[in-house]
Amino acid sequence: MARERIFKKAKEDMMSKLPDEILVSIMRCLPTKQAARTSVVCQRWHKIWKITISIQPRLIFNLDKGWSSALRKKSLRDAAKDLAKKRINEVNAVLKLHEAPTLDEYSLIASKLEPKHRHHINTWMDFAAKKHVKKLTLQLRSKIGYNATFLADNFGCLRELYIQVILVGENSIHRLFSNTPFLELFSLLNSYTLYDFKIVSAPNLNYLQIEDCCSLENLEISSASNLKRLKIRGDVALQSVDISSAPNLSDLILGIDGPNFKLDHHLALLNQIKRLTLYIDVGYYLFSPS
Repeated sequence: MARERIFKKAKEDMMSKLPDEILVSIMRCLPTKQAARTSVVCQRWHKIWKITISIQPRLIFNLDKGWSSALRKKSLRDAAKDLAKKRINEVNAVLKLHEAPTLDEYSLIASKLEPKHRHHINTWMDFAAKKHVKKLTLQLRSKIGYNATFLADNFGCLRELYIQVILVGENSIHRLFSNTPFLELFSLLNSYTLYDFKIVSAPNLNYLQIEDCCSLENLEISSASNLKRLKIRGDVALQSVDISSAPNLSDLILGIDGPNFKLDHHLALLNQIKRLTLYIDVGYYLFSPS
């Protein structure tokens, strides 16, 4: 034990001898929450953390972490309330310190928050929009009912967009691609309000992912000359597919996950692709009634 303490102290001394610039570079490689933890070590580390956050090009917030252990310690309602407040304060503290004019990446996973917290989410998204973020991930819960309208109108610099459990409609899709001409990757998961997915023009889009959008019936892409990969999985039962204006589409990934899937609606795609990948829910076909 004594040897371990000596070794640990030696490591700490070695770290303390490093200049601030090196420590900032090291801390920039850490996830946002882990970097924040170092701020309690000493006054110098708190200063390093504040400098790091102020210039950090990527802010990753996973507010779902720690909920299982916290809920075991208190009553369900009290624990959820306390932890939500703690997570919200952590995010607000980091955003208050951030001074860089732009962000390469901004990620918010918060499926445990409630509708009463929607104003915080609005504030956080407004922050990301003003930072001209290039890669955005947003994962919420259906009870919040967050609408994609703000995303569609205020993120013109996006290259990559991942959204899950967000209210998306046909108008939002149209405005999104009209206002984000540089968008290269779009991933839409668990959106139950979208019936028609129509893209008039997506000049830079090369990857499109649609999963578990149970209401989606029509997929139409009028112009996407750089689209190379299309992924459709989960509870998606398309009735019509028209992607004839995507001449470079070469990779198609399909999920056959239930009785509503109709392969004949996708046959037109097979003429223009080079590789087809099928994911089949074998369990359904083995155990569902005939």
